[in-house]
Amino acid sequence: GNMVKVAKELKVKGLCVVACDNDIETEKKIGKNIGVLAGIEAANQLKCGYTIPQGIDGSDYDDALRTPEWGGRARLKKEIISRAVMVF
Repeated sequence: GNMVKVAKELKVKGLCVVACDNDIETEKKIGKNIGVLAGIEAANQLKCGYTIPQGIDGSDYDDALRTPEWGGRARLKKEIISRAVMVF
């Protein structure tokens, strides 16, 4: 992906959080969770927080919203706001 490249070019101010993809299936195959690693690296570049979707059918927050027992938009909002960091 290009998440890290984009993060290096962004000039962000305000509350910021990177929503990582949780590539569990890729991790099972190659031993690395590329989505999480790239998301954390991007968050480090931006000096902000990050969040990783867990307990879902799939790998990202779009999938989370389609997982009925996950908690919908209210949980998504809570996940993102609780991990946002102020960037100056």
